[in-house]
Amino acid sequence: MTPKQAEAAIRALALTSERVVITDHAAERMEQRGFDTTDLFRVLTKGSVFQAPALTEHGDWKCKVVMRLRGTRDAGVVTVIARGNTLVIVTMEWEDVR
Repeated sequence: MTPKQAEAAIRALALTSERVVITDHAAERMEQRGFDTTDLFRVLTKGSVFQAPALTEHGDWKCKVVMRLRGTRDAGVVTVIARGNTLVIVTMEWEDVR
């Protein structure tokens, strides 16, 4: 899967909230880092995938979607495209924090 194909799949799946599963870990990290679900869906529907998705051991595709939020800060959402019809949100983070 190419970054553009992943981006298109993620954007399409994110249009239906029932197809997006936020893991407990992701929900905790979002709260800790000051993100809400509006931020999450904004990144999923408008963000970009810059690196080639990685194939997981379960045959799903994992990648990071990145978008500029809140002025000069980029947010990244680690996402798994599961079975081609569900997004599993692994975590959401600020990209400028090291």
